[in-house]
Amino acid sequence: GTWYGLPAADSLGRPYTYVVRESGVPDDYLSVVSGDQKTGLQVTNKLVFTEVPLEITKTVDGEEPWEDEVFSFTLTDDAGNPVGTAVNDGGLAKFEDLFFTAADVGTHVYTVTENTSSKDYYDIDDSEYTVTVTVTADSYAVTAVPEITKDGATVTGITFDNAYNAEGKLVLPVTKTVNGKTLELK
Repeated sequence: GTWYGLPAADSLGRPYTYVVRESGVPDDYLSVVSGDQKTGLQVTNKLVFTEVPLEITKTVDGEEPWEDEVFSFTLTDDAGNPVGTAVNDGGLAKFEDLFFTAADVGTHVYTVTENTSSKDYYDIDDSEYTVTVTVTADSYAVTAVPEITKDGATVTGITFDNAYNAEGKLVLPVTKTVNGKTLELK
């Protein structure tokens, strides 16, 4: 809006100070007033948010998986609803970043699990990681602090390690030559 004819001072000549604040700003926006009396005031609403990346380190018997080895992972919310999936690219898998605004202030709990592999000769790592994100906000920023736990203990990252568990027989024919003679082993 525009205001006209506002007095600059009271009857004793003391200057007035006027403050402009926007009302009704949604919780996840920050209202910023800029400018001055001569150039005019501008009110800008800015979406205030933060993002939390979630990455998984993937190994097989402690080593990075081969290129054709594909493993998938699920991120579920505290109600058990799937909210993200990730597939490894070598030794790393990434979920889409978790997005939080000021409207999300509070504690959010997620679980990360491994689903499957592209090969049936791996023992899937049945570990579960809990990611607890505490979201706070003030007039200037939204902050999200994740804490990752496994079996109740705080850990610095999410790592799933599969064991190679192939079973079967391999029969190789062998031929040996001794002093110019050929022997077949059975």
